[in-house]
Amino acid sequence: MAQYITANQLSTVPFNGQLDTTTQSLLFAFQQFMHLTPVTDEQPDPVTMYSLMVSSGSPSRNFWGIDTSIQLTPAMIQALVNWEVTYVGRYLTGSVGSGASQRPKNLTRSEAQAILKANLHLIPIYQDNNPTAAYFTRRQGQKDARAAMAAATELGLPTNTTIYFAIDMDMTDDEITAYAVPYFNGITSIFNNGEGANYYVPGVYGTRNVSTRLALESGSVSSYVSNMSTGYSGNLGFSQPLNWAFD
Repeated sequence: MAQYITANQLSTVPFNGQLDTTTQSLLFAFQQFMHLTPVTDEQPDPVTMYSLMVSSGSPSRNFWGIDTSIQLTPAMIQALVNWEVTYVGRYLTGSVGSGASQRPKNLTRSEAQAILKANLHLIPIYQDNNPTAAYFTRRQGQKDARAAMAAATELGLPTNTTIYFAIDMDMTDDEITAYAVPYFNGITSIFNNGEGANYYVPGVYGTRNVSTRLALESGSVSSYVSNMSTGYSGNLGFSQPLNWAFD
């Protein structure tokens, strides 16, 4: 347990085999930071230990949000309400599949209105690519920022909405430097200093390492962490980003 408390950068605790008051305080701080439920405060219960050891956390922990590439019908939205879901992640543009199985994944205006009418919160995601490292350039970031901004405007998303740009692959540290940082710098050049200044807010969907580095180096305001990808190197040995919003 002390090993994983240290790995999550909570603090360095003595490896003495004791559940002392310092360790209990750190466990409680971690439970609060990760919004874990249900847990026993200050105790290494299963939900807490799963989250310390594996990026995805416990499969039995409570959840309040989903994301999907499916265009949601009113019946589907009502089912989410019945499940007590409060956040719905949807893609602004694009399609999934190929050939006869290809279908649109973009959020529609009527769908967005139905989601909001049901008192659910909308999480807009931009991912219109089959991700390879070479895709992520500064110029592509600027292009994607404009496309996301146009789609969000067409949908009537309000000012200060955070749009999460997906870097949905396992980038190494060197690849983050060479590709993710320039890509997100291109996004922020449009959002913060260009056509989208003071309108929408740039966030990232990616691994813990990608999310943390872009928050520190490229002005990502919020992180949607791809913690379900437990085998990604960017989720192994890296702590949860301080600016995380969803995981």
